[in-house]
Amino acid sequence: MMPLLIKEGAFIFISIHSKEGDFAVTEELKDKLITNLLGHNIFKTSDGRHLYEVSLEDLEREYRMLQMMKPTEETS
Repeated sequence: MMPLLIKEGAFIFISIHSKEGDFAVTEELKDKLITNLLGHNIFKTSDGRHLYEVSLEDLEREYRMLQMMKPTEETS
């Protein structure tokens, strides 16, 4: 799986999903993803689950979908 870049202000967080990942790091990444998704008025996943109920992998998938839907500066 390719790394996921989460842009938040001046910071870029890199998430590399791993099964033996550190719990604190995973929870921090989940929190960043949820905050970012909520900031774009996304409150549930595409299959209707609440953001706080899903795994890091599911949040990463939702964030990728958001990035694909956002218009780039070139097209706007």
